[in-house]
Amino acid sequence: MLYDRPYMRNRAPVRHVDYFWWVLWVFIGAFLLQNILGVWFRAAPFLYNWVALSVDNVSHGKVWTIFTYSLMHGGLQHFFINGILFFVIGRWLSKELEPKRFLHLILGSIFLGGVTWLGIHALIGPQQLYGQPVIGFSAAIAGLLVTACLIWPHGQISLLLFFILPVSFNPRTLLWVVVGIDAIGFLFIELAYLLGYQPIMQAAGIAFSAHLGGALAGYIFYRVLQRPAPLFESVAKKVSVEPPKWTKKRTQASTGKFKVNLTNRKDLRKEVDRILDKINREGFQSLNDEEKKVLDDAGDLLKK
Repeated sequence: MLYDRPYMRNRAPVRHVDYFWWVLWVFIGAFLLQNILGVWFRAAPFLYNWVALSVDNVSHGKVWTIFTYSLMHGGLQHFFINGILFFVIGRWLSKELEPKRFLHLILGSIFLGGVTWLGIHALIGPQQLYGQPVIGFSAAIAGLLVTACLIWPHGQISLLLFFILPVSFNPRTLLWVVVGIDAIGFLFIELAYLLGYQPIMQAAGIAFSAHLGGALAGYIFYRVLQRPAPLFESVAKKVSVEPPKWTKKRTQASTGKFKVNLTNRKDLRKEVDRILDKINREGFQSLNDEEKKVLDDAGDLLKK
């Protein structure tokens, strides 16, 4: 009963569309088209006016640039770094999430990253910078990275620093380091520049605010959509509701923690079916410890 279902033989449900490869090919195709039009047809001004995100573009009604800015890159190095990160993080994350949720995470990170950058530059930036555009896929990378680190916080990542020194760390440490660098860059470089101060260093026009917006989208996605239980459980623990006195007798008779009767096969099968349906909807990683234990115990009992 447990292992005759396809989504129990593999960790993730069967999916009909692999959005990872679709996004990757769009990512590569957009960069090639940008260079063909920009180099061969000298259409760079057209692309920056109609595809890149800027306060001036949005104020003239080009609201689609809140998404399309992610299709452009500042050069081969910019494209290569984002491409490698998307291939490594996105490929793993696409197997952990439902296909549509994976796509929604990317689009949400791009949107919130663009809106964050746009809001800060529109409210704080001087008018002479309104035409300064932002481009790149980095906001989506930030959202994917934050979500991946939250799903797999205690894993182990090993790599060669500068291709020489072996370094090992867990995803939670990587999350704090990346977000910390972006926060420092935003406060002391990007924000300082917008306020007219001399930045502590030049950062080659890095849009730290867009990175932080994408990271926030990844956090919201994880807390609200991917793992809603811990958020609401933490709120429920702090709230205590006292029932009316006239209902106390009824409530006292019905109190008690519900537990699955593992000796009753009918009740056990109902609980297992519920857990399997949850895996089919939300993925294996959505199960809590008690549900995983029920599956383990049920696997042994139902074989007898």
